[in-house]
Amino acid sequence: MVHWVLDGGNVTSVNGSAVGLILTETNGGTRLSSTRYVHYGNMTARIKAGRWAGVVTAFITMSDIKDEIDWEWPGTATTEGQTNYYWQGVVPTTTHGGTTKGISDISNNFHDYGISWTPTALSWLVDGKIVRTVEASDTSTNGVSEYPNTPSRIELSIWPAGIASSAPGTVTWADGLLLTMDAAVGMINWQDPDYTSNGNKFEIYIESVSVTCLDPTSASGSQQSYAYSANSSTNTPSISFSTNTTILTAAAVANSSSSGGGGGSGSGSGSNNNGPSTTNSTGGSSSSGSGSGSSTGLSGHQIGAIVGAVVGGLAALVFAALIIRTCIFACTKRGQKAGGAAAAFKRGPQAYRPLEEPAPDAYALRDRPPPLVDHGNMQISSEHQIHNGSQLQGLPESIRTVPDDVLAEIFLAFSALAVEGNRPRPRPRLTLSLSPAWPILLGRVCRQWRALTVSTPYLWTKVCIDIPHPSRLDTAVKLYQLFVTRSGAHPLDITITFGGEMLPTQTDRDQTLSDESLDQYQLLVDALAYSAERWQRLSVNAPPQFLQRIEEALAERSPWSLPMLTRLDLGSTPILAWRIFTPHRDAIRLFSVAHQLRYVNLGNRFIFDNETDHLQLPWQQIEELDGILTDSHGALRLLRQCPKLLRLNLILQRNCAPRHLFHVCHALRSMDLFAECEYSLQFFLMGVELGSLLDLRISLDWRWQSAAQTQLASFFSNSAALQRLCLRLRNFSPDDFRFLIRVVPRGLTELEVSHVPQDSIIASHSTIYTKELLEELTLRTPDGNPLALLSNLRALSLLGELHFDVGAFIAMIRSRTWDNKNGRRGGALLQSLHMYMLHGTDALNVQDLMVLKDAMGQNSRIHMAKQHNKGLYFRSVAFPELL
Repeated sequence: MVHWVLDGGNVTSVNGSAVGLILTETNGGTRLSSTRYVHYGNMTARIKAGRWAGVVTAFITMSDIKDEIDWEWPGTATTEGQTNYYWQGVVPTTTHGGTTKGISDISNNFHDYGISWTPTALSWLVDGKIVRTVEASDTSTNGVSEYPNTPSRIELSIWPAGIASSAPGTVTWADGLLLTMDAAVGMINWQDPDYTSNGNKFEIYIESVSVTCLDPTSASGSQQSYAYSANSSTNTPSISFSTNTTILTAAAVANSSSSGGGGGSGSGSGSNNNGPSTTNSTGGSSSSGSGSGSSTGLSGHQIGAIVGAVVGGLAALVFAALIIRTCIFACTKRGQKAGGAAAAFKRGPQAYRPLEEPAPDAYALRDRPPPLVDHGNMQISSEHQIHNGSQLQGLPESIRTVPDDVLAEIFLAFSALAVEGNRPRPRPRLTLSLSPAWPILLGRVCRQWRALTVSTPYLWTKVCIDIPHPSRLDTAVKLYQLFVTRSGAHPLDITITFGGEMLPTQTDRDQTLSDESLDQYQLLVDALAYSAERWQRLSVNAPPQFLQRIEEALAERSPWSLPMLTRLDLGSTPILAWRIFTPHRDAIRLFSVAHQLRYVNLGNRFIFDNETDHLQLPWQQIEELDGILTDSHGALRLLRQCPKLLRLNLILQRNCAPRHLFHVCHALRSMDLFAECEYSLQFFLMGVELGSLLDLRISLDWRWQSAAQTQLASFFSNSAALQRLCLRLRNFSPDDFRFLIRVVPRGLTELEVSHVPQDSIIASHSTIYTKELLEELTLRTPDGNPLALLSNLRALSLLGELHFDVGAFIAMIRSRTWDNKNGRRGGALLQSLHMYMLHGTDALNVQDLMVLKDAMGQNSRIHMAKQHNKGLYFRSVAFPELL
C-alpha cells in the first residue's frame, strides 16, 4: 500500500480526475510527498505546469542524504523543462542541469514527465521519449561516483521563488528581477489575471503518478525498510534491508492498489531515532513482495481523499522528516553547500528556498546567477538577511570590525570592478551582459550594510537591467527608478538589455516595431527621459523607434540637454532595423546635443551611408567609434565628418559599383577593419591616407587580385608610423602572404598573424609560412645578406594553422633573440613570442617548439587551442585592445 502526505500548503480536486496544487501569497506553496521510498525505478507524473514569473513547478526524487533527481519548470517558459541531479546535496561548480525545449505549452497541456533511474544510468523522458541520459560512469570525481544512489521519496510541488526571502539567484532563475531592500521589485505578480481570476491562487495540476520499482535486490516478506551502513572509501553509504518499520503517519492519506507481485510505489531510506552516532541507521519502509512490481502511485480519485480530509477539518497532516545524521557524513560533508528541494522547503510558509545556488560563472549570469554573498567559506544564509532582523553576529570578526568609511570604499571598488567586468566591449565581444545589482546584494547581508549602502549614493549610479520579455517591463521600471532615486545627483552609468521577445528578429518582415508594440515601452521611456540630464554612460540594444520615443518624451519638456553623456553604446539590433526605419520617420536627433560625447559603439548594425543620416551625432567631436557598417564611400565620408577621431572599428560592405570617391587625409591612430570583399577594401584604400596610424587590424576573408595588392602596398608606403599590425587571414596563398609581409612598413614593431583557413584540405597541404619566407625573416650579420624583413620586430604572435619547417623557424627566432644580443645581427631584439596552434590538425604541436619555450621563458607563450577555434580568428591574443 502506498501513502502520500501533504507536507504543506493546499490541494483541490478537479472533477475527480486530477488534483490541484495551490500557491497563494500566504501559504508558501504546496508539496505532496510519497511516504514510501523508491530505490531505482521508472517514475512518471502527468502534469500541467505553471507559467508565472517567480513560480516553480517541480517533480523530483529526494533521499535523506540529499541525493536528488529533478524535473522543474521555473518561471514563464512554457515550451521547455529543466532537468538536474545532485549527489548528497553538493552543488557542483559546473551545474549538472539541462534544458529540454520543444515541449508543447506546458501550462495548457498535460504531459507525461518521466524519470528512469537505474544503478548505471539516469534518463529523463517527455511523453514516453527519452530527452536526456546521464551515465553513472560519467559522474566520477576523484574516484568517487557522484551519482544519486540512495532510496528516495517522490515529491510534487509548486513553490514561490520570487518572494522577499529568496536569494537573488533563485529569483532570477525563476524569471524574476532582483529584490530591492524596501519592496518586492521583480517578485511574483500577485495581481496577475491568472491569480485573481482563480480565487487568488496559482494552481498546477497532477493527473496521475505511476511508479515501477527496479531495486536490484528483492526484499523478503519481513523486511520493511532500508538501513544505511558506513562506506568510507566512497563517501557513500551501503544499503541493506531491515525489519524495522518507519512508515510515516498522516491524518489523511491516499492509498493506491499495487499489481505485479505486490511491488509498492517505492523503497525507503531514512534515520532511526538514535541520533547521529549510530553506524547503522534504519531507513524508510520498503514494499513487501517483489521489488520489481508495478503500481499506480497516485491518481485524481485517490488524491481526492486528501482533499476531503483537508476540507472536512480533520487533523493536520504530519510533516515528513527523515534525515540521516550519521557521523561519517557529518565529518566528510562538513562545509559543503546544500542544494536541492530539501533545502527549498523548510518549516514556515516564507522559508521556501532555492532548488539551486550554483557557483558564479562570468559567462552564464543570466542562466544561473551566483549565490548571495560568499566571504571565503562563509555563505550568508537566510539567518543573516535583513528582513529577519539580525545584525552582524554571524559575520567573522575581521568583517564586523571594519569601519564604515573603509567598508564604503571597498563597496565602491567592488561595484566598479563588477560593472566594468561585464561592460559590453567592441567587436567581437558585443553581447550585452547583465551585471547584478550589487548594492542590493550587499544591503541584504545585515542592517549595518544596508544602512551603509543606502547612504552611499555612488553605489547606485551603475544601473544594469535585463528585460527578457514584455511582462518584465513594469518591474524593470521600478528597479530603475529605485537606482535613480538613491544615486542622488550623481552621473548615471546605465545598461539596459532587451531580450529576444522584445526585439524584432531577422525573420520579421520589416524588422521594426509597430506603434502599438512600442506603447508597452512607454513607462520605461518616461523613466529614462526623466533622468536624461544625468546620463554619463548609456548602453541599450533597443530598436531605433525606442530611441525616438525617448526623444519625443524629452521634447515635451523643452528645454532639455544631455550635458553629462560621454559614452554611448547602442548594442546589437537586427541588421536592417536602421535602414528600414529612416524612410518612414525622421532621423533620430536625440544625441546630437550631447556635447561631451566622445565614445560611440553602434554594434555593427548601424548603416552609415551617403543618402540618409539615420542617427545624428555630434560627429565632429567623436574620438572613438565602434560598430560602423558602411561601404567604402560612406567610410570616407565618415572620416571627413569626424576630424577628431582617434580609434575606429569598421565593417566595409560589398562595394562592387563605387560611387564617386574623394580623397581624405586623417590623423586616425588605430583602426580595426573588416572588408567583406577585396573591392570594398581597394576602393577605401584608394581614397584614404592615414599617416599617423599606429595600430591596424585587418581581416581578409577572400582570395585577392593584383589590384588590391597594389593598393595595399601603396597604403603601407604612406603609413610609415605604423607600429602594430594584426592580420586575420582565411583563404590566403603563400605568395599573397609573402607579398604582404614584404610591403609592411619596416618600422613595424608588433605583428600578429591569425591564419584559420576555411578549407581544411588546403590548410593541410600548404602553408603561408614557407621556408623561403622564414629565411627572409632571419636576421643576418651586418656584413652579410641585405637587411631582413621586419628588422625592428619586438613582438610576434602567430595563431591558428601553423605549418612550417621547424628548423628554419627556430633559426629565425634565434637570429632575433640569442644570436642578436647587443644588436649583433643588425636588428631589434625580439622580446615576446605568442603561438596558439589549433589542436587536431597535422600542424605543429607544443613539443616541437619546447626549445623556444624553454629558452625564452616568460617571454614566450606557446599553447594548443581547440580545433576550429573561431576565437583565434576574431580576437587578438597578444594585443587585446587597440592603441
